[in-house]
Amino acid sequence: MPDHIFSIGLVPVQAFISEARRSRDLRAGSAILSWFMREILVKLKTTYGAKLLIPHNSILDGQENNLSFSDIMDNASYSIPNRASGTITKSVDELKAIFKNELPKLIQEKWGTLFKTYYEANKYPFPQSDDQKDILKDMYNDYGGCPIKLLWIVAPYKSESNKTTNLEYIDQLFNNIKRTRPVQEWEGQKVGKCDQCGRREAIGPHDTYKEWLNWHRNLSSLNWVKKGKRIDAGERLCMVCLTKRFSGYAGKKSFPSTSEIAAREWLSGLMKDINKMTDEEGKEIFLRDSVNLYKTELKKIDIEDEESLYYTRSILSKRQRETEQALKKQFNDLLGARKKLSIEIRKYKSLNLRPEPSNYLAVLTFDGDSMGKRIREKFEQELPEKLIAFSRKVLEDYEENSTSQVFYVGGDEGLILSPIETVLDVAFAIRKLFWRYVNDPEEEHEDDVTLSMGITLFDRERPLGGAIRLAHEALETAKRIDGKNALSITVQTASGNEFSATACWKKAISYWPRVLAAVDLIRGKDKRCRLSMGWAYEIETFLNTLTLEEGYKWQDMKAPITAELKRITLRKLSIEKDVPKAIRQALCDEIWHDKLLGDQWMESFNTETDRERIANALHLIAFLCRESAYQTEYVEEPSEGGNDA
Repeated sequence: MPDHIFSIGLVPVQAFISEARRSRDLRAGSAILSWFMREILVKLKTTYGAKLLIPHNSILDGQENNLSFSDIMDNASYSIPNRASGTITKSVDELKAIFKNELPKLIQEKWGTLFKTYYEANKYPFPQSDDQKDILKDMYNDYGGCPIKLLWIVAPYKSESNKTTNLEYIDQLFNNIKRTRPVQEWEGQKVGKCDQCGRREAIGPHDTYKEWLNWHRNLSSLNWVKKGKRIDAGERLCMVCLTKRFSGYAGKKSFPSTSEIAAREWLSGLMKDINKMTDEEGKEIFLRDSVNLYKTELKKIDIEDEESLYYTRSILSKRQRETEQALKKQFNDLLGARKKLSIEIRKYKSLNLRPEPSNYLAVLTFDGDSMGKRIREKFEQELPEKLIAFSRKVLEDYEENSTSQVFYVGGDEGLILSPIETVLDVAFAIRKLFWRYVNDPEEEHEDDVTLSMGITLFDRERPLGGAIRLAHEALETAKRIDGKNALSITVQTASGNEFSATACWKKAISYWPRVLAAVDLIRGKDKRCRLSMGWAYEIETFLNTLTLEEGYKWQDMKAPITAELKRITLRKLSIEKDVPKAIRQALCDEIWHDKLLGDQWMESFNTETDRERIANALHLIAFLCRESAYQTEYVEEPSEGGNDA
């Protein structure tokens, strides 16, 4: 029987991860936390004989060898939750030495390793110039302590109680410690703050502001900085954000930028069919030549975020800032190749693609509802082990063969970046996986473990950290719904406007399935028919005109309103003209009843909140289709789908 039960956690977590300007910063922040926790758990298990309860002990399978940070950085499968509980048999004095001294010392040592080892031993897989090494050494002289702290609590194990009771007891103690931890005072210098986290002073000499400013101006003039290698010109980072930035290059694999992730679905659609296409004369099309020319010109320009040059606005922006004539000419040549490619794409309607990728992508974050309580209640039902199996399946499905990019997944929580064209499919698929791995897939029960999600859609050039914070706020919004088990999506437009759509997965049964079905119909996924994007606007316009006469209830108006919604929908539905009347009518019924769930539109329309929820759903449908890389408009406005051609 163990003597003690413990619970540990790393802080801060969300703030540390969300201090990200680049996607590589995000992955590095997640990897650092996973690496620290793995090192702590391995130390507790192998050196001190501790036994893990949560997460399940299998989280360390195959990880007790000497993994470097590079191994963690390259593989999201090493994601480990930031909280852990277990049992340990040691004396009180030994426990104090372990948790108060040895484990915090381990974290400090690993933090120093992240920065110092890689510049001293030159272990970066990517080559560095001599001036990069000199700058790194200057930066390391400004090295500060590790921002990650270990929270811990150890208590006697109640031998007369079961594991569930002991876990409930230690969780309560841990939460008390977390809520009452002191706030660390920060005494800053009279220099500029980091423009990534906004909390700590940026690196550089701290004697005077003028000296600090001149140091950064000199840094911005260096060739490798102007090209965006490691840091951008004018970017001022504190030591913490800088360490995350440079440690991110410890991985051996290249890492996708937000521009690349946003463009993945467009690129996939372009390259998938390009070899199958021929022109009217049966000759090889010019599109392939245009793609090859564009790739040739792209390789001539040596910048960090190469994929941003899939976008005309990025080429123009970089050309405008460039001062060297040779590079300016390269951008001009690339712009010409980009315009030629756009012209060729427009010629081939069968591609169903716009000339450029979407400028938007999505951050998706998910978390199990009331998970601490659920794990304690279902501990003997192997819930911790089921959660590990679920997270590994998510990694298997989205780590390698997907346009989405996993940044972190551990147990019941995770964070993924996805093109906006696929984010709804990813959300539905992950919820389905969670249900299959954690609950009885055959039926739903009141005590089932549920999952909530928060998604933010944002412009690829906006700061990633802000998008992550919005996604976590959306997740919190989903969890505030009665019963939780919800999805909340926030849209942040390039102009800075925001709107949100939120609904429970289960209770609002017609809500999210209707959104997904409408988006698929507008994008043309159903080859039999297509819905006009103007449908969403016309439905909203009609609903906004509705007023309730005195003495009536909305339920009294349900039938005529539903009939008008159906009429608008069928008028905006395009079906091939040679389709027989019977088949046309059956297809219209299928679209209205089974896909758009039209008869349920007015089930919840009684309050202003209900009507706002429907309006937000329509806004979301229109945005997802308007900003998609796919063509969503057709030239000829169709006649009503249910009529004869």
